[in-house]
Amino acid sequence: MRFQLLSIHEASHKIKAPFEPLRLTDLDEYSCFLYRCEGQMALHRHLEHDEVFWPLDHPIELVDEQGQSALPAGMLARVRRGWRHGSAAQAPAHVLLLSRGERVLTMNGHYTSLDSAPPEVVAPLVRLAEVADNTPTPLLRCDSLCLYAERISGTGTTREADHDVLIAPFQGRLGLRCGGLVIVVGEWEIARIPAGTGWHLFGDGSVVWMTKERYESKP
Repeated sequence: MRFQLLSIHEASHKIKAPFEPLRLTDLDEYSCFLYRCEGQMALHRHLEHDEVFWPLDHPIELVDEQGQSALPAGMLARVRRGWRHGSAAQAPAHVLLLSRGERVLTMNGHYTSLDSAPPEVVAPLVRLAEVADNTPTPLLRCDSLCLYAERISGTGTTREADHDVLIAPFQGRLGLRCGGLVIVVGEWEIARIPAGTGWHLFGDGSVVWMTKERYESKP
């Protein structure tokens, strides 16, 4: 698949109803969706894969049998396979969702989740405060996907991955060299870089990026 630069703002206008996921792009066996959280989604579980939730503009609640837990905008949460969950919001919130979107089981009666740990929540800005600039900081592992946060300053680092890479800035605008392209990627945009392509972020800003397994840095 070729390089993609996608506007989340433009995609948000294509969502027809709350909790109706809009597929933005694919990342190996995973897909990146955008949905509008408004009201409450029925509790459900996924039998074969984890999911990652990332509210962009407003907080949401992750709901399970024990109640609700807040997930502020800008924070990420991994829900492990087998955990019965849903999401809710009092005000409409746009949420990026990493999921395979397969084998959803919704239960309306009494039910106990499979043996699985509760959601893992991380704050990228908190993690970045603990490390130097241009240093990939592990955030979450979602099955075989590895999610990193990185604060880019100056020239950054040239990298190449064996698998596709998804880049999503959340603070500022960054330059991106990818193959023969030099473009600007800002907040509410995501870039998908094909496997085997060298890429280089530069400028000043912070980004979440993800790829399958590990990446390779080049001097």
